[in-house]
Amino acid sequence: MYIVDEETGDMTVRQGDTYTFRVEGVSDDYELYYSVYDTNRNIVWELNTTPVDGIAEFTVTPYYSNQLSVPKNKRTATYYYGLKRCKDGYEDTLIVGDKAVNELNKMTVYPLITEGTENAHE
Repeated sequence: MYIVDEETGDMTVRQGDTYTFRVEGVSDDYELYYSVYDTNRNIVWELNTTPVDGIAEFTVTPYYSNQLSVPKNKRTATYYYGLKRCKDGYEDTLIVGDKAVNELNKMTVYPLITEGTENAHE
């Protein structure tokens, strides 16, 4: 499961699922980073890619989404994500959706429901 609120940029995902996060309208001259943080702003994981024809895609496999754990006594867990474009030591944080400069992009995570081929072997 993967849902993005186009207006706010907030995401909803399920632990253990695969999803592809697509970013359009970015320059091919930059490397793009997609980072996920916990509520204490500790990085959980980071992916990077170089856009092609203005489109960058990040495929999140169960290896990564399993790291987004949900406590057993909770229905969901909250994480945050960010996008950064980088080139020659220059870094620029991108604003997603209608967020202000000081706002975080929220990621709501639902717990793993069932094991699949990749999860079953862990």
